[in-house]
Amino acid sequence: MEYPNQEILIYQGEFHFGTHLFNGKIFVKWVPRHQLRFEILDCSDLKAIFDKNEISITIGSQNKKVKFFIENKFYGETINIKGSINEKLIFTQSKKKIKYIDFNLVNFREYFGLSYQKSPKGSRLGHISFISTDHSIEIQNILDEKSKKAIKSEGGYIISNNCRIKFNKVTPLNRVNFIVKRLKIFLSFLNGRRVAPLFLKAYSSDEKIIWEDYSPYITDHHKYVQSWLPFRFDDEFCSLWNKFLNVTETESDFEKMDFVIHWYLEALNNSGYTNGSIIFLQNSFETLYSWLVLEKGEIKAFGESDKEKNYASNKIRSLLFHFSLSTEFPKEYRKTFKEFDLNKSEDFAYVFPLIRNAYVHYSESKKKDLEKLKGKTWPLLNTGIFYLEVLLLRIIGYKGIIRSRIKGSAYPAENQVSIFNLSKELAVK
Repeated sequence: MEYPNQEILIYQGEFHFGTHLFNGKIFVKWVPRHQLRFEILDCSDLKAIFDKNEISITIGSQNKKVKFFIENKFYGETINIKGSINEKLIFTQSKKKIKYIDFNLVNFREYFGLSYQKSPKGSRLGHISFISTDHSIEIQNILDEKSKKAIKSEGGYIISNNCRIKFNKVTPLNRVNFIVKRLKIFLSFLNGRRVAPLFLKAYSSDEKIIWEDYSPYITDHHKYVQSWLPFRFDDEFCSLWNKFLNVTETESDFEKMDFVIHWYLEALNNSGYTNGSIIFLQNSFETLYSWLVLEKGEIKAFGESDKEKNYASNKIRSLLFHFSLSTEFPKEYRKTFKEFDLNKSEDFAYVFPLIRNAYVHYSESKKKDLEKLKGKTWPLLNTGIFYLEVLLLRIIGYKGIIRSRIKGSAYPAENQVSIFNLSKELAVK
């Protein structure tokens, strides 16, 4: 893409509908929303056929049947038709096993990364390398300063990274699907916004294309959100992908992780504004508790009786105590929440579900708690996001550096903290 939201041509040529032959194109359109579009011109002999709202058409050279949802018909001497494709679009050339896959990321956040050779004339920063047992993933930032300024100014979408998954040996499709499915969630957690591999091309060991996937997998429009990503990447960070695969090895575990990260992203992007984001985060804490305490039994429930163990506050305490995390607010927020309860004034695990319940079970009696929160919703939400980030990283097995959202320095390098050596200001025992 030379500029944000530039349409990308996927196919141009012949289409077949029964015995009829006509020309058209399929392309990616980014605004007002990311989707596959089609356009067919000069359909004067197909007036009766195109009275329908949806048809199946075969793409000529690919011999691929696709459903077209017709949105606009322009009648004159000829008929021009436009619409969308609301299904996956994959062109398959063979069924060989796969040696590597090239793909792009759109709207992946800025980062320093490692140095890589961009051209024979020079190198640049922006390389990430993840190593797993049977493959490696290389990610390279390709945006220049002009493109970075353009996407920040105009918004929307722009291709930000060239990427490759390279397998140690040729690999069957089911393993590839397993990896790509998890990669979408993993990269979204890193990015702080939903991102997915797009424009995937799979190659055989003899460099022949096996299939091309142009499906419009969900990718969020450009928006700044703060991420936990460290200022610089080290070996520990590069091992995170393999650890994520280990934690999500079963479909059941992957579904739980997917669900937790879904609510995390909704809260981080303020999708339900601050009030709704607090509810989203509580959903994540509840899911983590059910998954790790009740289902897997890896974490001990906090509380003396079954009734106490079922308190929302004790569910959060169970998770935090297991990883030696305090349940208090960060030091700079503690005075803000003094008035909630003299005995529990610094306990995040008490205040957070209290406010969540006031929103969900709103009544006149709950208004008192909400009135105390005026002007304090951001510290409450920010603490919740921070705790969830740390919990997820500890569950995955990460032992490295994170960028703290609590410190809030304007200089990224000053916000770097070890996940195993968090200071008292960050509410850790």
